[in-house]
Amino acid sequence: MVSYKTMLYKGIEMDILITRIEGYLKEALGIECSIASDGEELRFPHYIKSVYKICSGKLLNQTCHFVIDTRDNEETPGRISKNMQVIQKKFDADVIYVRTSMTAINRTRLIGHKVSFIVPENQMYLPLVGIDLREHYKTQKNRDIQTLSPSAQAIFLYCLLQRMEMGKSELFYSTKELEALLNYSKMTVTRACKELLQLNLFKYEGSPKRGKYHLSQNNSHQCWERALPYLQSPVKSKRFMLAGLQKGCIAGENALSMFSMLGAPRSPQFALTSKQFKQIEDNGTIISNSDPEAIEYEIWSYDPAQLTTNNTVDKLSLYLSLKSENDERVQMSLEEMIEEIKW
Repeated sequence: MVSYKTMLYKGIEMDILITRIEGYLKEALGIECSIASDGEELRFPHYIKSVYKICSGKLLNQTCHFVIDTRDNEETPGRISKNMQVIQKKFDADVIYVRTSMTAINRTRLIGHKVSFIVPENQMYLPLVGIDLREHYKTQKNRDIQTLSPSAQAIFLYCLLQRMEMGKSELFYSTKELEALLNYSKMTVTRACKELLQLNLFKYEGSPKRGKYHLSQNNSHQCWERALPYLQSPVKSKRFMLAGLQKGCIAGENALSMFSMLGAPRSPQFALTSKQFKQIEDNGTIISNSDPEAIEYEIWSYDPAQLTTNNTVDKLSLYLSLKSENDERVQMSLEEMIEEIKW
């Protein structure tokens, strides 16, 4: 019978850790490695399967098995070495010990025992392929993601805005906390955080079941600059309505006029989600083009209200929504707004 602790690592938390391992190998060494969580630990006695999750993969065309330690407390390097020998004998293939954190003394002792290991984003020792990479930190961006998904962008901006507002150097969030704060499902949060981890915009600290996410840079402006190439306008479409309700967050040039010297346009502008717009579209007359008497609604890919504490969209999302405008006045006002932000 598989222990409760092992069962905890069969779901989303294990997927996160596997993504971290794959990302670390890719960004540190340029090695593509696909790791599969296929329950290999079930073939072993209880003292093995109750504390390890064994995943299979290939490293430089060599079959290997990643042995993930699910315990909060560290085992002695001697005991780890003996367990790895048992597992390696069973598979007749190389095994790599994986742990989310490890003391420096234990890492040194494992190297002395010639035990291959990976501590994601920190250190790896892989004598099977001639690699001893110590205290290595990510420096390359994952090129597979061109732009963040709307949920990943919303989560990133929320964490950045909260840190700026609270004036703290770092804030930590669990998956459950992000679910509650942004009204996303567990799966949505997990997928979004995977993107942020892959782009090194987020870091994950602690064990898979109790760890938390935080921004990868201590400086908020550096976080923004690092993420900017992957951020996109939240505006999916625009709708115009005569005699419509003033619903949503103040957006567009109306919002920009509050943060700069730009004059406010005559027509009100509001940002809201498509679901929110459907709730009010029968309260006025929808027209196809802009009209001075009409209300302009920006349909956003995420809920703007979740990123602001008032009735105006947040400054960072506002910048993203207008950065492609050709109007020189708008561009100058955006620069003015960004320059005055207290990062």
